[in-house]
Amino acid sequence: MMKLTLCLLGVLVAVHGAAPFFRGHHEHLEDGATAGIAFDIDGVIKQGDKTCLEGQIAIRKVMMAQIPWVFLTNGGGGATEEEFARNTEKKLNDPNAELCFPSAENIEKLLPLKGKLAPVSLTWDRAILCYSPWNRTLTDLADKHVVVAGRTNTAELAKKYGFKNAVHIAEYARRDSTIDPFSKAIMAEAPFCSNVYGSECAWDDTRHSCNLPNEPPTQRAEALLVFNDISHIGNFLQVGTDLLMSGSPREKELDSEQIPIYFGATDLLWQSDYPNLRFGLGAHIVALKAVYQARLSALGLTPAQIEARMTDKWVFFGKPEVKAYRFAEDRLNGMAAQLQKKVGAFYMVGDNPNTDIEGAWRTRQDAAKRGSPLWSGVLVRTGVYKDGDDTHHAATIANDVNAAVDWILSQK
Repeated sequence: MMKLTLCLLGVLVAVHGAAPFFRGHHEHLEDGATAGIAFDIDGVIKQGDKTCLEGQIAIRKVMMAQIPWVFLTNGGGGATEEEFARNTEKKLNDPNAELCFPSAENIEKLLPLKGKLAPVSLTWDRAILCYSPWNRTLTDLADKHVVVAGRTNTAELAKKYGFKNAVHIAEYARRDSTIDPFSKAIMAEAPFCSNVYGSECAWDDTRHSCNLPNEPPTQRAEALLVFNDISHIGNFLQVGTDLLMSGSPREKELDSEQIPIYFGATDLLWQSDYPNLRFGLGAHIVALKAVYQARLSALGLTPAQIEARMTDKWVFFGKPEVKAYRFAEDRLNGMAAQLQKKVGAFYMVGDNPNTDIEGAWRTRQDAAKRGSPLWSGVLVRTGVYKDGDDTHHAATIANDVNAAVDWILSQK
């Protein structure tokens, strides 16, 4: 097992990672080539609000080795890349990080490093969020009227990404007060009001409402963009279904064609600091699709008509989509060029076989056709994956991200 020396507060400390169990394919790099590594966040670097000590050590290892690397996450939390990098930097420098895989070996060799790691800094380009490609791939929507869904700051985020006429789905419902009969309770929450409407919102303690004009939207919605996890699922299901049926639902209940809907990610489950897995955006997709199809069926559309209506109109980004990994390739290749190196093999370190590792496998097949360096999935045991699950062709299974990085470094 490779030994890597880290400089920790001016003291040279040798760190040995636990050897992962080898599963299958792997790449041996040619002389002069480097690895390019993409790391998932949740279940790898952190578990909910808990930062993994193994993650802090692993990131410092790849930085010391001058290996191109990025975070490739199906999240983003409504942040820009700059904001996400700043928040993640704090976690990587958190002196209270804990072991996420507290094996005897990790307790002996890694736990003594807690709070003693030299500080690291992150730049924006280390962060690839599920919606990062949108300001490059959805430029045709920049000047169009789009409705966005996700957390309460999503409309502001959308405008930072170039969608000049973005309206939050909750604001759309507020302007047309009868579209969602059950949204009044949501609109009565002052913090939610101010988060969605920003400086425009003047909270009226007497009337208990946002002091904004009630004007139903007159512009036809051209697309629905779902950035991240939905804060208020009932509002999303009602208004989202209306908009998929018609870009101008007040004027016409059912258009001949559906407007496109874009999703930042498809994760059904993710690992937080709760002991059991939590629903992700994929659960909201399942719910919206079921409600939408049931609504169309109630209007008399046949299953074939419903399928034809939805074909090519539901567009998914994030992992396991190949386009997410191709986007990461471009970023990693650019970093390698700055180091006067060339990437010879790409690795995805993740905890979710269905997204992280499946995406690496799909992109491996795609890269083989392109004659490009291949991807390998490195699966860790600190998140969604449980022993016995389908690994989706993972090259190896490691206990944690520190052991995963040791295995990658050993391929050289």
